[in-house]
Amino acid sequence: MENDAALKGIKANIIGGRTEEAFAMISELISCSDDPFTLLTCASLSATTGYAVGVAAAVSKITRAPVGEHAADIAAGLGGMGHVSEALSVIRSSGVEGVKGLEASLLLSAGRYGEALNALDLISDPSASDRVVRTEALSALGLHEEAVECAKSLLSDEPTTYDACKCYCAALLSADCVKAAKSYVDALLKSDKESADHNALAAYVLWVQGKTAMAASYAAKSVKIDNGHRGAMETLAFCMIEKGRYKDAKIVAGAINEKSPGDPAACRIIKACIARESASR
Repeated sequence: MENDAALKGIKANIIGGRTEEAFAMISELISCSDDPFTLLTCASLSATTGYAVGVAAAVSKITRAPVGEHAADIAAGLGGMGHVSEALSVIRSSGVEGVKGLEASLLLSAGRYGEALNALDLISDPSASDRVVRTEALSALGLHEEAVECAKSLLSDEPTTYDACKCYCAALLSADCVKAAKSYVDALLKSDKESADHNALAAYVLWVQGKTAMAASYAAKSVKIDNGHRGAMETLAFCMIEKGRYKDAKIVAGAINEKSPGDPAACRIIKACIARESASR
């Protein structure tokens, strides 16, 4: 309960723009807490506010904390923030079973595509998320025909889920099949223009094509329909970054992080903001 109250106070300071007070509270909480989830939240809050020292301190302490049966959740959070080696260390030292899918996802995020595929090959009954990782790894390796076929297979099993639909679009775009991706999304919008998923997919395809203004419009509509749509929020944030609206993008990242501490989408947004801000100085 004390940790919950402290985290609530930190978030209130961040929202109020009192970053120095927030950083001081984060540092104090990191120093006195051994709870891996609290430390993970501290690391995530530090990352979304640019407090690099807080991130390092929290991550260091997490890797030394006993995580037990929560190893997969902690590793996923660490991986989402880009601390892949630490995340892999956590799951490999925990002895927890059934985490090859997570390991593959972490390897993918580290650019170790061949190793990711090897890990996936050890899974007898891959989940939908495992199949997404396989598609992304194949695309990254330039094996576009295999990637598109993998995405098609997933889509045939889960034709209405956003992740499957986005996976198919991403595979087509990586294979330079832009017209096919556009036609697919146009058909979805024609079937239901008020679907948050369909608008988010249109936003994603347009953003990849560099059509920022149109992408932002579709993303905003998706968020209006479903204010917690992670995919639309991420695309909207990247459109904001393209327009130099870094503060607004960080607010979106904070909203994603509020729902899911350490979410990779929030971390991608923050990293992009930092990179663009540094380049513009």
